[in-house]
Amino acid sequence: MSVPWLTLAVLLPGLAGVLLLRSSLAARARVVAVVVCSAVLFAAVAAARAQGTDPWLPLLAVDALSALLLPFVALLCAMLVLAAPRAWASPGALGRLLINESILMAAFAVSDLRWLGVLWIASYGPVVHALYTDDADRRVARVFLLYSGASSAAFTTGLLLMGPHPLADSASWSFFVWQDLAQPSVAGVALVLTAVLLRKASLPFHSWLPAVFDVRPTGPVLLLIAPMLGAYSLVRVALPMMRSVLGEHVFVLGPLSLLTAAYAAGLGLVQQDLRRLCAWLAVSQSALVLVGLECAQGDGLTGGVVVWLSAGLSLTGLGIAAWLIESRHGRLSLERHHGLYRRSPLLALVFLLCGLSLVGFPGMVGFVGGDLLLRAVLESFPLAGVLLFVTTAANGFSILRAFFRVFYGAPQAGGVVDLVPRERVALLVPLVLVLWQGLHPAPLVNAGAEAARVILLRTR
Repeated sequence: MSVPWLTLAVLLPGLAGVLLLRSSLAARARVVAVVVCSAVLFAAVAAARAQGTDPWLPLLAVDALSALLLPFVALLCAMLVLAAPRAWASPGALGRLLINESILMAAFAVSDLRWLGVLWIASYGPVVHALYTDDADRRVARVFLLYSGASSAAFTTGLLLMGPHPLADSASWSFFVWQDLAQPSVAGVALVLTAVLLRKASLPFHSWLPAVFDVRPTGPVLLLIAPMLGAYSLVRVALPMMRSVLGEHVFVLGPLSLLTAAYAAGLGLVQQDLRRLCAWLAVSQSALVLVGLECAQGDGLTGGVVVWLSAGLSLTGLGIAAWLIESRHGRLSLERHHGLYRRSPLLALVFLLCGLSLVGFPGMVGFVGGDLLLRAVLESFPLAGVLLFVTTAANGFSILRAFFRVFYGAPQAGGVVDLVPRERVALLVPLVLVLWQGLHPAPLVNAGAEAARVILLRTR
């Protein structure tokens, strides 16, 4: 009998997270979380290699796209557990992280769209719980609850109104009162697209994510945006029906996402706080993925998928570096130079290289995806393609400006900041992947092309 790797990857972190939430053994919480995350990463890689339906839970299955996303989520969570500062790594915080991991793993593997709607709602739960239980600004908690509630309502209502889905078995839709709809409704597709824009902080729903970044540590907030559940739900739910509902040549998300990316990049130029700069970089990169997913050409889809993974890896390294900088030196203003290079050379290296990867610097993982995406954008949205150049230039300037302000200037007094081994692993693993996949991009591009082929088959 085959091993149920996918079941283990989905259920194990959730069960461990619940146990940690109910535990008071703070000294052992990280050890438990590291062991669980390591096991989940191994199981996710094994499930991705096997693909197909899980032998224990037929509700779960792995295809070419989820085979990329499941190991990425597992890796991201493992690095966050390793990097978490001691002051943050309480049983409650680590338990929420593991529960969030379980929800995301299930969302990327579930084959029933009803359960995807449930998991969409549940994925907001750990963040809402953290905002209301920790010493966060309650105003931000209310804003996040408003946006997450609107996103959840739009997504679930859109699923109901869309009627029978071309990728769903008709029996799985017997739950819905609109099951007799002969054609998917425009309102249903529009609501799902609205939910995606809300979740990805796209214009005009962009204000909530920087606000959450402002009151929550940079590392854990990456789980909100780096896996890009909104983009995955777009591919699973709305994209297969958009052509039949909106027409062959109607582009909705591409130009709007390009505008969002450029707008976020422009706001990044004027940020005077490192944490808020990371927030706007995340918004800008997240928007670019939607551009590729709506490009009609296969290269554009491939570029969108590759940017999806490359941006996630780069944001992981950049976010963890910023988190560790802040844990040692406090929140840093970008209005002056701090001179931290001599005290934190490894942090400086990871911050710079992962930041440059975000803007497609040659030799790094972001270069290939950015090149494919650029060519597709110029073919699909030629009038709006200039925004991609503007976005890339603005983000590159912001990253270099932040690097020089944080690490250059008069050297700060004190010796070299010692990083414990777990922190070095959390920094070096994303960095090695960014460089290795940049120098040897063929496996990632081939996997992205296969995922793009699956997406194209769904849209026909």
